[in-house]
Amino acid sequence: MQLGTPHGTGAGSFGILAFGACGYTNLPGACCIAQGTLPFARDAVAASADQNPDYPGSCGRCYEVRCKSGLLLNNERVPIRIVYPDLGGGNISTVGYFDGDTARPYLPSINPNVTDGEGRPFPGNMGEAQKVVDVRCYDENRSLRVRVADSCPCKQ
Repeated sequence: MQLGTPHGTGAGSFGILAFGACGYTNLPGACCIAQGTLPFARDAVAASADQNPDYPGSCGRCYEVRCKSGLLLNNERVPIRIVYPDLGGGNISTVGYFDGDTARPYLPSINPNVTDGEGRPFPGNMGEAQKVVDVRCYDENRSLRVRVADSCPCKQ
């Protein structure tokens, strides 16, 4: 394994896990391993947001994560709003955005038939009328373990 960038720095190629900020990638020419592949399972890695108070030194750290039903909150523990922009002339966008940030669309407003990674349909959002996201978990008792292998250069 090659460590290409210092632990917990923002350098790297966000979203391309094998070349992420933590630098975890297999060395070229290693026996039986393709260059640029991860030494960890792709479904067991995560990116740490650089605005997370736990961010410094997070590369390689492991976390156990589980779903918690309730309102989706931002870093300040305030419910994230779904904002449908005013397009002018009395027209309101049919696409909603998290806190009005057009780089973060509310996917069910684009495709109400969106499914998760296991093909399950979107269970609905009980907070939609209030323009917030009310998350319902399939199983709050299940968890998964992930290793930080990348960083997110954005406020989450």
